Amino acid sequence: MTRRRVVDEVVIHPSFRTYRGRLATAAVLVFPAIGLQLWQNWHTEARLPLAAFWLIFVVVFVVLMVAFFRREEIKLAGGKLTRWNLLGIARTYPVDEIGGMARRDVDYPFVARPTHYVVVYDRHRRCLFKMNRPFWSPGDIVQLHSFLGGVSAVQRVSVRDLEEEFPGSFVWPLRHPFVTFVVEFLVIATLIVGVVALQDRFIDH
Repeated sequence: MTRRRVVDEVVIHPSFRTYRGRLATAAVLVFPAIGLQLWQNWHTEARLPLAAFWLIFVVVFVVLMVAFFRREEIKLAGGKLTRWNLLGIARTYPVDEIGGMARRDVDYPFVARPTHYVVVYDRHRRCLFKMNRPFWSPGDIVQLHSFLGGVSAVQRVSVRDLEEEFPGSFVWPLRHPFVTFVVEFLVIATLIVGVVALQDRFIDH
């Protein structure tokens, strides 16, 4: 794809309108399950720790979503691309050092559906950063692609293939699925132990 010249400042943000369909689907699947669990435990000592756990979960999720949609930003201006993450931290890349953009659907181990990424890479095809396509407007992705260049065709690849094609695409644990699985297991086990401990504490009192 031939690059367009950036004449005016170009700013794009994640699109809640694009993502809200997936969010609504997740809510339809998750909230009835939470409600059923609370209803089954409503007349037991477990109801307060369960309610507190799910309330904290929902609040943290909402805070992260608001931070992401409000703070994530990509700006092209003055021959530079600047990207702000959800923490408000900015990184700047000279446009002349950007090799282009690529669209990849990545298969993770133990995950049924691929994750849809845009990879922005440098002249040596090293990954500068990734964008999760479902969070961004397709029109904005096309516009950014026209300024940065690269092949627009979508390819489906594995984690290892993407890391080989664009080194730096993943941190070390994600390049080793077994390590990721062990870490996830430990996190889930810790959460379960924490909920059980809270239940026992409320029951004792």
